[in-house]
Amino acid sequence: MTHFSNVDLSGAAVSNRPSMPAVDAHQGIHADVVFGSPKDNCRGSGICYVVADHRAPGASRLGQCRRARAFFEPSAATDRVSVAFERSDLCCRLMRDVFRKSHVTLSEPCVLPVSLSAFLGLSFREVLPGLYPIEVTAMGFRIVFSLG
Repeated sequence: MTHFSNVDLSGAAVSNRPSMPAVDAHQGIHADVVFGSPKDNCRGSGICYVVADHRAPGASRLGQCRRARAFFEPSAATDRVSVAFERSDLCCRLMRDVFRKSHVTLSEPCVLPVSLSAFLGLSFREVLPGLYPIEVTAMGFRIVFSLG
C-alpha cells in the first residue's frame, strides 16, 4: 500500500509540495471511516461517514471504537472504490461487530468527501446501499464499494 504522509486533502500543500500528486491505479490515500448508521447517530451497522481531513473538527471525538483508519484507492472501474483496513488498526469491537462477518451491509448511502473523491479521480461520490463482501487479505481486510 502506498502512504502519502505529506498530502493534505484540503488542497493546501504540506511540506514543500506545491500541489497534490497525480493519482494512478496503484496509488491511494488514507482516511478515517466511522462505522454506524447516519440515521442512528453513528450507531448500528454500515458506514456513518468518512473523514478525509484529519484536522477537521471532531476528527477524534468518536472514541468508542467506531472509527478505523482505512486506505482508499480507485478501482479499475471508476464506479468503485477499494477500501483496505489493516488488522492492527482495528479495535476488538470492530473486529467482532464488523469484520468477523463475511460482508458489510449499508442500508443507506454514504457520501465521500469531495476532496477524497477528487484526489482519487472517482466519477461518483456516493457509496451505494448494498451488501458488500469482506475480503480477507494478508494485512487485514478489503471491501470494494459501488459508487453512484
